[in-house]
Amino acid sequence: MLGIPLVAVALMIASGAAQADAIYKHVDEKGNVTYSSSPPKGSGKVKKLEVPDKPSASEVDAARRQLEEEKRQLEAFDVERRRQEAERAKAEEERAARERTASQATPAAVVADDVPVYYPTWGYRPPLRPVNPWPLPEPPIATPPPVSPSPPLMAPPIRPAPEPR
Repeated sequence: MLGIPLVAVALMIASGAAQADAIYKHVDEKGNVTYSSSPPKGSGKVKKLEVPDKPSASEVDAARRQLEEEKRQLEAFDVERRRQEAERAKAEEERAARERTASQATPAAVVADDVPVYYPTWGYRPPLRPVNPWPLPEPPIATPPPVSPSPPLMAPPIRPAPEPR
């Protein structure tokens, strides 16, 4: 949107030098394109391009005013965009803070000392055999007595040799 007025102003200024002159476009046999202010000599395709007249001072002023107005609008849009981004960031930060505090809070209805209570419904029958709520502790596992170490190795006693007969 901003580029159109800039191009228009550039064309108006550039066309001032070639106010009533014609521009010729020449394409030779090899496909090379040449632009000139005089008709080319030789063979090839030649096309005369019309150049618009130089814009009046009022047209140039109107284009400059339009350009300045578009710059002001662009700056206003940029300021508004930054304001909206700041508001979104602030709202996101507040939402995250609320979620942090909500996840850390304990509801008032739940207390750690509350014990769930069972109320039997119609047709409830207790079990036939009462369940012992305090079972006897299991007997300790018997461990074998420690084994005494074997006596130190000793040489067998020396016996006297039998008497000769």
